[in-house]
Amino acid sequence: MNLKISVLAAIVFGFTQVVLAADLTPCDELKQAKLDLQQTIRQVQKNHGKDKPFLLALKTSQQTWDRSVQANLALEFPNASPDTYGSVLSDCLCLSRLNQTRQRLEYLREWLKPVEEGDVCSGSRN
Repeated sequence: MNLKISVLAAIVFGFTQVVLAADLTPCDELKQAKLDLQQTIRQVQKNHGKDKPFLLALKTSQQTWDRSVQANLALEFPNASPDTYGSVLSDCLCLSRLNQTRQRLEYLREWLKPVEEGDVCSGSRN
């Protein structure tokens, strides 16, 4: 009996998760991704707390990435106005930022993973 209830709860819970995720707009997802990015950066900073050259390089890298995102958006949507792209412009901008933020997250999370022994090209990821 408990197994049936557990399976049913898992099915209902899983379905609820899918429905909730489907209700999120790209801008909602971007807000969460930005929070994840901030948390990841803080964890990387914490892991390298006394390494001032690394922390400066991380700060510079993040600032450069922010400017790169803006430049990419300007390239992707050079006439970023509702007159040109219609009412979906904000969702399109958020979707582009979301994709770039996810890529940045994947990249920065490399500093949170253990480095394989013998990886001589791991640089500061050790």
